[in-house]
Amino acid sequence: MITVQQWDAQGLPQVAGGEDAELVRAILDGRPTLFAVLMRRHNARVFRAARSITRDDAEAEDVVQHTFLTAHGHLSDYRGDGSLGAWLARIAVREAVRRRKRAARDRDVAELVHLHEAARPPQSTPELESERRKVRALLESFVDGLPDTCRPVFVLRDVQELSTRETADALELSEEAVRVRLHRARTMLRERLAASLDVPPNQLFGFAGERCNRIVAAVWRILEARRAAQPC
Repeated sequence: MITVQQWDAQGLPQVAGGEDAELVRAILDGRPTLFAVLMRRHNARVFRAARSITRDDAEAEDVVQHTFLTAHGHLSDYRGDGSLGAWLARIAVREAVRRRKRAARDRDVAELVHLHEAARPPQSTPELESERRKVRALLESFVDGLPDTCRPVFVLRDVQELSTRETADALELSEEAVRVRLHRARTMLRERLAASLDVPPNQLFGFAGERCNRIVAAVWRILEARRAAQPC
């Protein structure tokens, strides 16, 4: 039995126990609101997968919304024999690639001028946080500047911390191709970044609570409208 541990302001379940496969079964068995829990669990992963290709926050959010609507409509297709996160990431990657091809645009990459080595103060200050935000933005611009073949691999492996197999599944590549492209991406970044920069890869492309809440609310409005439109 899935037990809800926390609810959001909309009255949707926010945190619940159980593995992903258990939640999917519960949703299909008549507890549709538990889908909100799955969205919150995987919002960040799907967003990062999408953004690694779109390189645009707003468009990546649209891809995330599309991904969850698609997943909701095909939830019965998920058999639980693989990672739900990888399944969702694969949907997001396909949609992001489709949009990129359709738009046929390539964004400019920010150019690095100088990196200044600085010791990290013992405690956080507004000035330090401001500098760290600048450094994080700089690092993100470098990731955006990676080749299209390498960037999604780097984001899924080093930012989202998926396994090699999960990354290969999400991008429909061989595991060897993932390893080769990840090595290439790391080498390119290492050549450009100063050794003193102290922003771990998994802190890139932040996924704040407000963005997570916004996407869950938007997807849920569409699902509610679809249910209301169905004949009794």
